[in-house]
Amino acid sequence: MKESDLFVWLFSGMAFFGALAVLLVRRTVLMALSLGILFMAVAGIFAGLHLQAAFYSQLVLYIGGVMVLIGFALQLYNDPPGKVSYLSVRESFGKGILLMGILM
Repeated sequence: MKESDLFVWLFSGMAFFGALAVLLVRRTVLMALSLGILFMAVAGIFAGLHLQAAFYSQLVLYIGGVMVLIGFALQLYNDPPGKVSYLSVRESFGKGILLMGILM
């Protein structure tokens, strides 16, 4: 197995666990950080596959732009300290499947 294959598998596992954390984490800030880890892992996969244009666009557009927007949304959201807001896993999974069906 080549070094680039190992690199891609490593970042694929990181992307899988980042996506799983986005679905299962209850706190909004940790969910946003998990999304950032997922985006960085996808950029790492592109780098391992020698797709430089996709790698740089992933860095600039998603990690740069979307994470800044998520940061602004978290500032505006402002939950009270004792309240934890989350959807149940079943509801969020169902909505995700519905959204995927609409987008495809």
